[in-house]
Amino acid sequence: AHLAEVRFEQGSVVEANELLAWALPHMERSDGWFEIYAAGFGTAIRSALTTGADDAQAIIARMRTTATRRHLKQLELLAGIHEVEATLNTGRFGDAQVRADALGLDQLANTMKEEIPVYRQVAIAASVCRIKLCLSAENPAAALAEIDGMRHWGQRHGHGRLLITLSIL
Repeated sequence: AHLAEVRFEQGSVVEANELLAWALPHMERSDGWFEIYAAGFGTAIRSALTTGADDAQAIIARMRTTATRRHLKQLELLAGIHEVEATLNTGRFGDAQVRADALGLDQLANTMKEEIPVYRQVAIAASVCRIKLCLSAENPAAALAEIDGMRHWGQRHGHGRLLITLSIL
């Protein structure tokens, strides 16, 4: 799953998908760490978004099924965040905001202000998603305010990948 994530980030989408074709079924049948599930499903969703929203929704459904079976609340929340982002990717900004509100995205993102949130990776994903929603709503001031807060946390904790994502946004 992590190797597929690296290959996808390097632009080797075909190789990433081949690795995921093997990894995801094993992940769905086996116990594992949240981080492994998040990396595998997240990469599969991002890859599927390059071919179509329906493919991404199918992966999100698989992610939710795995979350339910493994009793991983944070994986379920992350699936919801991916669903908001997939909706944004289709250009349906109003629908994305409705999904974000139903998920409680703002509350999840606000936990980044806590020293030790219950689900840090979910809080990061929610904050990044909220930035994308702000940009889609043509509210750059709100996006920049969120980016500044996240950048401060990322620098303090040495979270290089987050800092790169924030710079791109």
